[in-house]
Amino acid sequence: MKTDIQILFNKSKVLKYSFGAFVFVCAGVFFAYVGLMTKNHFFLKLFLSFLGIVSTCFFGLILLLILPKAIKNKAGLIITDEGLYDNTSAISIGLITWTEIKNVSHSYSGINIFFFSC
Repeated sequence: MKTDIQILFNKSKVLKYSFGAFVFVCAGVFFAYVGLMTKNHFFLKLFLSFLGIVSTCFFGLILLLILPKAIKNKAGLIITDEGLYDNTSAISIGLITWTEIKNVSHSYSGINIFFFSC
């Protein structure tokens, strides 16, 4: 008998994270602009420009990795008779067979979390 359990992404949480990353990208662009337009203060100019560029690059990358998860209707984790299909990260590793899983444990910290060790 083929039974598939699909665990979907929480769209509202993913959209909140996407919005937060977008806000930090905008803040980074603002800091970089202010840093480039600052006159007479070399170290302040350097600090604000560096902070803006790093913030824009980091949170822009996060936004690019999170946003497709909010748009697509693909399940994050699929449990089948063969094993697990992992689609939770940006680099999906595909099928993890049951023979590769050595231990399954359960922990409770506000939500149910399953830990798999390969």
